[in-house]
Amino acid sequence: MPRKARTALKSLRNIMSQSSVKRAPLVQAIEPEVRTDMNLPVTPGINVPDRGKRLKNGELLGVYIVEWGYDVPEDQWIAFHDWLSKNERQLAETCPGGIEYRGTYLAVFGPTHRADGRYSTFWGLTSLADIEDFGTKGKKEFQKLMREFHSFRDTQSGTGFSQLYQIAAGTPGY
Repeated sequence: MPRKARTALKSLRNIMSQSSVKRAPLVQAIEPEVRTDMNLPVTPGINVPDRGKRLKNGELLGVYIVEWGYDVPEDQWIAFHDWLSKNERQLAETCPGGIEYRGTYLAVFGPTHRADGRYSTFWGLTSLADIEDFGTKGKKEFQKLMREFHSFRDTQSGTGFSQLYQIAAGTPGY
């Protein structure tokens, strides 16, 4: 055994002898565990019959749907509801091309403290590029309304999420 290796081994034995538990190092095989959600490949429901017509007449909400889940502080509920009453139509009318406001909803049944928040807002999108452009496109009025909208969100509650959905019909199974 080379001198450096003997010195390292001697140092290791010295460290082990100083601890109260005397045991040899142990190596065991581990079983890996994957803890991620299942993801499906994103496809735009390309096999949906009459997709464009069904989107236009409102039968489908969008090729893609984005759901925002969040909370609003309880002392702001009435102000938020009033803001929505005054501004939802304008928010929908000023959306950038390819994005449609589909409404904001309040959970009425279930626990009062939800990890995903009590409110959900839905947006219809025609392409994945719309997700990337969401915060940067649109008229100044849309951007102003979005800043006001976000000002009601409770950033201290630790709630919230965002979920992307796609049309299920015509989507390949995996």
